[in-house]
Amino acid sequence: MDESIPFHDQLLATKFFVPSSPHPLIARPQLTTLLNQGLRRKLTLIAAPAGFGKTTLLSTWVHSFPKENPDTPRVAWVSLDEEDNEPVLFWNYALTALDTRQPGLCAPLLAYLHMQQASMPPLRYVLQALINILTSRTEQFLLVLDDYHVISRPEVHHSLIYLLEHLPLQLHLMLATRADPPLPLSLLRARGEVLEVRTNQLRCSPEEVMTFFKEVMGVQLPTDIIQDATARTEGWLVGLQLLGLSLQGDTAPTNLLDEVSGSQRYILDYLVEEVLRRQPSAVQTFLLRTSILERLSASLCDALLEQTNSQELLEFLERANVFVVPLDGRRRWYRYHALFAEALRLRLEQTEGEAVSTLHQRASHWFAEQGFLNEATRHAISAGDWPRAADLIEQESAFIWGSNEHALVRRWLERIPVEVIRSRPRLCLVYAKTLFMVAPYATIQPWLRDAERALRAMTVQTPTNETSDPGALPPSERAEWEN
Repeated sequence: MDESIPFHDQLLATKFFVPSSPHPLIARPQLTTLLNQGLRRKLTLIAAPAGFGKTTLLSTWVHSFPKENPDTPRVAWVSLDEEDNEPVLFWNYALTALDTRQPGLCAPLLAYLHMQQASMPPLRYVLQALINILTSRTEQFLLVLDDYHVISRPEVHHSLIYLLEHLPLQLHLMLATRADPPLPLSLLRARGEVLEVRTNQLRCSPEEVMTFFKEVMGVQLPTDIIQDATARTEGWLVGLQLLGLSLQGDTAPTNLLDEVSGSQRYILDYLVEEVLRRQPSAVQTFLLRTSILERLSASLCDALLEQTNSQELLEFLERANVFVVPLDGRRRWYRYHALFAEALRLRLEQTEGEAVSTLHQRASHWFAEQGFLNEATRHAISAGDWPRAADLIEQESAFIWGSNEHALVRRWLERIPVEVIRSRPRLCLVYAKTLFMVAPYATIQPWLRDAERALRAMTVQTPTNETSDPGALPPSERAEWEN
């Protein structure tokens, strides 16, 4: 189907898209000048709390690059999430992003990572090869890692440090993050190898706030209100956007501003409430119920809400500038701004908590029908539908056995009740396999015994059932069983 995301080794294609906006954005020439200057260094670090416009700044800057200029760097973009903590998966994304900008550039390295299957390949060799490949090129490359704060595995940080230490002139690295990563920033500063863009530089000035309200939000305000709005939000871009949505059509803006004070969390909750209150009932329902999705498409939302007008609603939200970010040029996939989605999910739990499980189940079925088993499994677990989650993991077990997805699968299984796993021999074997790289044999052995016990119980209960015979397991699983 047209909206299907093409996968390469289970990679989500929308994570490679540079976010775009259909609306005019305020020009911030002092920041774009900084970013241009940073290209002469090894690393650009954009670090600020959520909602200060880090991704918007980077994507706007990237979209401004002249397309026909041979000196324009080739931009490889990855929007990271927590599942990318697995080192091999992280570098699969990074290398694939580079490869999409210069087809074939990283093909041997990607093939090598895939060939390693369940073992942990020596990443240093992969990075050495990448450095050597880039050194031989004449093109310039820019690797953007957005939301790097979700990465917590030391192995990923160490591999990135190694790359930075030996970074070729042909590559510049950019990180957008809510918190400083554990990189040798002091050393990089001393060497003049890092450009840092911090919260104070990302705060909007009163002049930028006035331009933003007028040109982006369509709200004309007097100077004293602009000064007050800037002071109360401290130039916080997401707060200003929510405030602008709340002020549209308001004849008494000072009344609303009087309520906007306190922490960013309080301001966010208050303004999201204001924005929702001003939307038609159907739009409110759409926003709240689709907030469980990390990425949205019309057919996915139609299946989730059992309706047929999701494309119209998505286009309405995009035109209204209600925190909907298109993920591709054809406007087929979108996402909500992370802070906005978080506030919507909290409100959904408060107002329709009983519906959340059903919504996740519908999402799980849609993703499974499209062949996206990772997303299907994640939503089944979020729904608390343990039998379905177990079925999906078992369905994926042949792939899991020959991949580097063990950490992800282990995290899934750790959210499933132990008694569910112990009742299913194949699930016990999958869990034992995921523990192989990180736990001693004494920890793994009980799961193998549980698998044997569950298999014998199934044999007694259903002697003619082919799944009760170890020989009915896939060859790779049978080998594990026999070992």
